[in-house]
Amino acid sequence: MQQMGDSDLQAYYNENLNEFSQASAFDVTIYTSANQQSLTAIQNNPMSAVSDVQLQEGKIEAGKTDPKLLALLNKTAKGKFTAISKNDSNYVMFFVKEKYNVQTVSFADAKNYIYSKLGEGKEQKAIEEYFEKLKSSANIQVIRAP
Repeated sequence: MQQMGDSDLQAYYNENLNEFSQASAFDVTIYTSANQQSLTAIQNNPMSAVSDVQLQEGKIEAGKTDPKLLALLNKTAKGKFTAISKNDSNYVMFFVKEKYNVQTVSFADAKNYIYSKLGEGKEQKAIEEYFEKLKSSANIQVIRAP
């Protein structure tokens, strides 16, 4: 497997700067429902009124929030819905209205993350190529068709 150089990592960083942006706070609308289909209906048509969905306006501070939720909100574009997630007995989704104090993580801080992310993809590709070579060089005889 070919090693990745700093130039490859820097190119990925420059092409995907939004992936390395972090906000300090978010203005969100929180949608909660016991029915996942109700939230999906709102994602497809935000103006629809669904009776079993509760709305709550809120401001989420980055320092006081679960890291998984923070990552979800950071990767969601302003004016878009997050993916629907399960929370205890209900389903929850967020509409990101505003992101405050958005800062980009430096390349040096993101370098290890980029390396592992790109390495994962290259590793999977190498495995697929290896098995394709094995399959093409194998002597396979079909004895009985299904």
